[in-house]
Amino acid sequence: MNRRPDLDWLRVIAFGLLILYPSGMAWSGWGWHINSRESLPWLAEAMRFTNRWRMPLIFMVSGGAIVLALGQRTPGAFARDRLRRLLLPLAFGILVIV
Repeated sequence: MNRRPDLDWLRVIAFGLLILYPSGMAWSGWGWHINSRESLPWLAEAMRFTNRWRMPLIFMVSGGAIVLALGQRTPGAFARDRLRRLLLPLAFGILVIV
């Protein structure tokens, strides 16, 4: 399977927005856990602009990655591969962190 740099960069942008959005909530002027005394109106407008499509963008990128990762495998083989890769870290996280 060949890498798709366009999909990789779209993933970087999508997750960058996912990280920056809650970080900007303190200065947006909206209700949040931590609020600044000063609000930045331009930040609130930028957040309002990205609010509609930031999560659908993540789902679209994830779906594209799954389609490319599926390749010629059957859905069952794909699910077994995902379980094999993710079950051990999940169990470790549950036992150690939770």
